[in-house]
Parts: sequence; C-alpha cells; structure tokens
Amino acid sequence: MKRKISGIISAIRVMALLIAYLGALQIAFAQPQPSENGDGSDTDGEPLRGAAPIGSGITVLLLMGAGYAARKIYNAGKKPENTEKSIEG
Repeated sequence: MKRKISGIISAIRVMALLIAYLGALQIAFAQPQPSENGDGSDTDGEPLRGAAPIGSGITVLLLMGAGYAARKIYNAGKKPENTEKSIEG
C-alpha cells in the first residue's frame, strides 16, 4: 500500500514539473529582431531604444568583488579556532 501511494505521489510530482515546464515555454516567446517592431514592420534601420546603461551594474559588481576579496583577506589572517569538522553540524 505504501509503495502504491509513493508511486502516485511521484507521478503527481512529474506531472506538476511537466506542467510548469510547458507553462514556462508558453510565456517565453522570442523577442522581435532589432530591425522589426512587435508587429513585424520594419523600423527603417533606426534602433528601437537607446543603449543599455551598464555603468551602474559594473560598479555594483566591482564593489561586491572588492567586499568578497576583503572578507577573504580578513578571514585568512584569523587563526582557526577548531579545525575538526563536526558531523553533527
């Protein structure tokens, strides 16, 4: 009886994942080409939008990298208190 219920539960999980996957495929339609509007008409070579602002993103990435490096350097200077790994957590 337990085996039958676990089989039904795993079948429900597979169906739920399949429905989620197919739903994601329905939502993820491709964007139009850069030289086309959404209805397929031509834009006469003009870009639809301006350039993407990447300056602030690069700044955030650099600050996060600097913080990570600073933490690694700080932790490298500390003497480890307990080097034994605990299985219990």
